[in-house]
Amino acid sequence: MSLNGLAQDSFTKGIQNPETRQGPEALLPDVNVDPGNVVVIPIQVNDLEDLDQLMIRISFDEIILTNTSSYGTGGVLDNGDYDIQVMYFDPNIIQFTFNATSPNLFSGSGEVGYLRFTAGNFGTSPLDFQMFSVNGTSYMSNTTNGMVVVTDCYNASAYAGSNATICEGQTFELADATASNFETLLWETQGDGFFDDPTILHPVYTPGTQDINDGYTFLCLRAFALPPCLDAFNCVKLSFLEMPEVTCPEYDLVCEDLEPFELTGATPEGGEYSGTGVVDGIFDPSTGPGTYDITYFYIDEFGCSNSCLFQIQVTPLPTVFAGEDGSICQDFSGYQLSGEVENASSFFWYTLIGSGTFDNEFALDAIYTPSTVDYMLGSVDLCLKATGILPCGVDSTDCMTLSFSPLPEVTCPDDMSTCDNEESFLLSGGLPEGGEYTGLAVVDNVFYPDLAEIGQNEISYTYTNEQGCPGSCTFNIDVAPSATVNAGGDATICELEVFENITASASNYSSVQWMTLNGGGVFDNENIVNATYYPSPSVDYPQGSIFLIFVAAPISPCTVGAQDQLTLSFQMLPDVDAGEDVSICAGGSIITDASVENSTGNYFWTTSGDGSFGDPTLLSTEYIPGDIDITSGSVILSLSAEPISPCATEITGDLVLTIISPPSANAGEDASICANDEPFLMAGSAQNASSVLWVTVNGTGSFDDPTSLDASYIPTEIDYLMGTIQICLQVSAIDPCTGTDVDCMALTFYPLPDVTLEAYEPLCAGDDEFELYGGLPEGGTYFVDGNEATSFDPVVAGEYVLAYFYTDENGCTNSAEGQIVVNPVPVFDCPEYGPYCEGGATVIFEGVGVYTYEGDVVTEFDPEVAGTYSFTYTVTEFIPEVAGTYSFTYTETTGFGCSTSCGFDIVVNPVPVFDCPEYGPYCEGDATVCQPRPRI
Repeated sequence: MSLNGLAQDSFTKGIQNPETRQGPEALLPDVNVDPGNVVVIPIQVNDLEDLDQLMIRISFDEIILTNTSSYGTGGVLDNGDYDIQVMYFDPNIIQFTFNATSPNLFSGSGEVGYLRFTAGNFGTSPLDFQMFSVNGTSYMSNTTNGMVVVTDCYNASAYAGSNATICEGQTFELADATASNFETLLWETQGDGFFDDPTILHPVYTPGTQDINDGYTFLCLRAFALPPCLDAFNCVKLSFLEMPEVTCPEYDLVCEDLEPFELTGATPEGGEYSGTGVVDGIFDPSTGPGTYDITYFYIDEFGCSNSCLFQIQVTPLPTVFAGEDGSICQDFSGYQLSGEVENASSFFWYTLIGSGTFDNEFALDAIYTPSTVDYMLGSVDLCLKATGILPCGVDSTDCMTLSFSPLPEVTCPDDMSTCDNEESFLLSGGLPEGGEYTGLAVVDNVFYPDLAEIGQNEISYTYTNEQGCPGSCTFNIDVAPSATVNAGGDATICELEVFENITASASNYSSVQWMTLNGGGVFDNENIVNATYYPSPSVDYPQGSIFLIFVAAPISPCTVGAQDQLTLSFQMLPDVDAGEDVSICAGGSIITDASVENSTGNYFWTTSGDGSFGDPTLLSTEYIPGDIDITSGSVILSLSAEPISPCATEITGDLVLTIISPPSANAGEDASICANDEPFLMAGSAQNASSVLWVTVNGTGSFDDPTSLDASYIPTEIDYLMGTIQICLQVSAIDPCTGTDVDCMALTFYPLPDVTLEAYEPLCAGDDEFELYGGLPEGGTYFVDGNEATSFDPVVAGEYVLAYFYTDENGCTNSAEGQIVVNPVPVFDCPEYGPYCEGGATVIFEGVGVYTYEGDVVTEFDPEVAGTYSFTYTVTEFIPEVAGTYSFTYTETTGFGCSTSCGFDIVVNPVPVFDCPEYGPYCEGDATVCQPRPRI
């Protein structure tokens, strides 16, 4: 028989959150086992604290399982500190009792006991806790029951191993894990660490930061069985001990001549020091200068170790070297010192008997400039002194001897001149003889004009005496130049480019000229050095290359000119033809048909859209349009060809690919209009259509242009009676695509409101203004002769059109019309009568009107008595009986009943009243009777 502990959900199925769970917990696994096999069930208890007594009672199904033994051997309490008893109650109840026998009370988690069963026939046996008591307190609410499933399959088994503890910083190899009947394995962790290979049986686990902080984690092995058998799952608890905290000492600098000393200061004490120069915890500075890394290693009582690193720096003693003795000439030049100093904090130069100066006495390469007194002494000692680096405080000094030799007296020959194309000649004339001539174009005292600079060449004559001290002088040789030209290197330019000859050069010339032997182009200026050549496309390009000649005339006194030539070649640009523009239907593709000449053969297709090429580097390739291409309706396909060097500009050819999508019709939104005989402007739209056609499904109206998107529909009375009709837009595809699309909209008609207007009585011009009235339904708007109004003032006679407009809740408007008649009033000149004398004849009134005086109608007036008379009735005559002023009213009325009145006055003047004079009688012949002069 084989042991088969196949935990399906593992102990982690019942692990509660320690932050919410109170007290310890107990768990039993779910296990699958084959009939007749032996299975061992571990009893897991977590978070025990100072355990004095533990009692656990478990029940099972004795029909399914046969208990062969139960024991605590191998558990965490099998350590000699506890008495372990196993008791049996009935055939299916087992009780474990653990009583402490020593003061070493256990705290922690682990397996405390084991149940060994032999599996019977197929079935499932529950494993239930009947009792879980810790130190006399029941924690049944913190238990998780298990089960044993006896299957007819070779289920996988998994055992993760025993619980273990490791030190922080260590890894853990799961060497005790076992598994059987599996196809694959997978290790899992509740923590944040990782396995080197989670698919092998014995991987190495590296704990994570959270694992260390928690103090433990569960590592679980999952064995995947071959279908249809069951998988297995089992966990092991891995606990972590903290690393000891180790600190290292800090040491000051030590000198290499210090005696060996014992290393101390690291904590905790009891560890071991190691490193170069360390023997049995003693460090010897004589090991040599430098920085030494010392390691302190410490192991605590749990076997966990840690270490720290510190350094000891050993300072060396100073060393000084002033350099070898030297000798210089008495030319007042300085002497370059080359001292060497090591392991010094400071140093400086000084002289014992000399009176010269150091440019910087604190620099190892200081320059010493002798004095006249030094020259008189013949030699001086120069010393370098260095002070050691603390803690080494020792000084060190070294000196060297510097000797001085006198200089010779030297004279040069006179200045001379030559031409750069003359033969070389031996230089002479310098005194003392036996010296050396140096300078540009001088080799072994021979001057070579062709190597010299044009113009003044300074030549030095140097003579060195037997003490090795040189004396020198200088003179000049004036070299005249000869003409030189360089047409520049052969070149190749690209088609359409000009040749800017920036590499051509000439010197010592009086003039230059460019020309071509076989070219047809021109120079921008053939008499300048860096001329630009403009090729002739018709002459130069067909030849492939031409020759350009460059000639320079010399400057006097030189008589020989110079000439050079170059070959100018031409490279043609690529000739790219991407193919003809083409149209396709959406969903299709094209095969390009391009051609290219004068290219390296490197081609590349690009698109302005989002489609794709089968191979964008081929001239003939498939292009499949993308979604954006189809939405845009067209895309530009560009073929770029790489030119042949030196042409650098890629040449691109384009073709336009038009992608025609299926036609789409939109008849517009449903609409409602008033039944007012007005056309309805359609609001349809079409996409990708070659033609459109408006039709009505059930209407009887007509379109002004059924082939126009903005056609107008003209309803009929039948449409109005139907209330709603369907109007449809049919669109046809654009070639080469085929097919149609139809969309319809509903057009509803609202009836016009019933509007009436009351008839108005005729008016007379000049009647009072009044508010307009009589329109129904109320709430409409009045218009007089087309102008909106709320009132009417009958100032001018005439006939006025009155309209009443009313708009209902559907926005439909109807109207009623009427008329306002304003009749004219009569127009006449007011009559004039008088003045009359009192008692005059009766005045008969004339005219068609009526005269009134004091309310009475009169036809005549008798001015009997002078005075003022007011007439109120219509009169037709007037009798001026009485003197006075009489006010009359004259009124005329038209046939429409309109009248006009005016007022006028008649003045009746009184006659004179006097006594009639009396004369006579007289006799015939009496004297003349004189009439008295009237008084004025």
